[in-house]
Amino acid sequence: MKLSSVLALTLSSGIVAFTAAVPAASAAFIDAYTPSNWTLTNSNADGSVDTSAVPDAITVLGGDNGSGLTGTTDFSIPIASDGSLAFNWNYQTEDDPSINDLAFYLLNGIPFQLTDTNASTQSGVVSIPVAANDVFAFRVETVDNQGGRASLTITNFEATAIPTPALLPGILTFALASASTVRQRRSHP
Repeated sequence: MKLSSVLALTLSSGIVAFTAAVPAASAAFIDAYTPSNWTLTNSNADGSVDTSAVPDAITVLGGDNGSGLTGTTDFSIPIASDGSLAFNWNYQTEDDPSINDLAFYLLNGIPFQLTDTNASTQSGVVSIPVAANDVFAFRVETVDNQGGRASLTITNFEATAIPTPALLPGILTFALASASTVRQRRSHP
């Protein structure tokens, strides 16, 4: 067998091993992102999370406790590994105007508004980079806790991990050692 063929075979074996060692994307609310790993937090709200459509979807329901005060409902989780999160979102509110109920995602406590203030039904797609141990959350905020609840339904949730670069030097070392062994065998019949 030619050295170039052995090297190509060795490299492809190493790539297969490397690919097998890379964590796969977690599509839907499963594995590290199963709802039991998330935390529901209400602040002056009586919101909840509907998980009856798991693993395909979750719905965060905002507060409507009648207090006349602002409140938030958060559904949060620490991120399992460096990579990205992507999801589709659908928002609906019974409140009029919709400015009284808003939807966000939070990354390490910083809110990023998903909804605008002029439509009671909205939707979109989000993809964001994340790092291991970041805290991510979905939030539904109510300005007045009156007039009906808002809902934020999340579908096509996907957490994708970045391959660990530490594996690559090992694969290259293996490939070079294999090529060296083939060369030694050729020079010593």
